Amino acid sequence: MSSSAAIASHTRKQPTPADEAGSPPKKKAAGRKPADTAPLTHQQALNRANGRAFRDRQKQHVAGLERQVAEFHQITNTLRDTLAARDAELATAKHRLLDAELERALVAAAPPLSLHAPSQAGAACQNCAATTAKLGFAQSQLVVLQTELE
Repeated sequence: MSSSAAIASHTRKQPTPADEAGSPPKKKAAGRKPADTAPLTHQQALNRANGRAFRDRQKQHVAGLERQVAEFHQITNTLRDTLAARDAELATAKHRLLDAELERALVAAAPPLSLHAPSQAGAACQNCAATTAKLGFAQSQLVVLQTELE
């Protein structure tokens, strides 16, 4: 025998009885062993029931979230409509304010009336009284519109 054959015979693993049968040796499974009385189908039935219950709970949760989304969409649309109505109301009030300011400016810039009717001692004529009343009304309207805008 040559030296390499002697080394090979010493390094080669000796066959075990499991190797001779053609199947590797089985390792013991770790963990708790299933009861001999409970068949595997019972565990499978439990797993199926638990999975079904989980899917049902998940569907209910998703349905609740979808309801919330629908409610939020409805609230959002209501708020948008309210905001649009308020914007329109604000625009109307601004136009009324501008009209009142323009009227006030026109009344203030109008030339004084030369048609003064003679009146009793010290009393104002009717034309001057009407102009003063119009100016007072325009100013009161301006104040009302300014308070509405605030």
